[in-house]
Amino acid sequence: MGLILSNENVVNFLKEQKICPIDFQPTAPITCKASRNFNLVVQSKDSPSFLVKQGRVNAQGKISGMLALEWLVQKLINNFKDLAPIQPLVSEVVLFDPSSLILVSIFYDDYITLDEYYQGGQRYYPEIAQTIGASLAQIHRSTYHKPDIKNFLGQHFDLERAKRPPHFIRKLSS
Repeated sequence: MGLILSNENVVNFLKEQKICPIDFQPTAPITCKASRNFNLVVQSKDSPSFLVKQGRVNAQGKISGMLALEWLVQKLINNFKDLAPIQPLVSEVVLFDPSSLILVSIFYDDYITLDEYYQGGQRYYPEIAQTIGASLAQIHRSTYHKPDIKNFLGQHFDLERAKRPPHFIRKLSS
């Protein structure tokens, strides 16, 4: 793995990748957001804020590959214009660096995960579940039985290593 992210080098990384201007300065301390990846939140008032994720290496030296999958979803939406309506339902990814396993997406200051919401003692509203269900249905409706989408996704998996595509790709032809 190449660069190892930290609070000290993340802003320089964003500048080197030309994701933010050279004079970019965070407006709040860079914070670590608990997750299965190493996540840093870089906030700004004058330009977009960023969520910078780096895949964690487990005890066996393996990485989950979820960041590559997140990047693949972004590429899928970018390559198939009829999927544009589902763009607002997923994170806006601006960079994936496979050599360092770093993914950068736009971060909205009012963002909160469902886990954070419920652990904060917030009330459960059925409308949240309805909205999530409707969003998943829209994604399913936009991709179901689409051979071109299945072929696109199938090109991006090492079938020798994985032995078969992930379940969601196999289900596209069901």
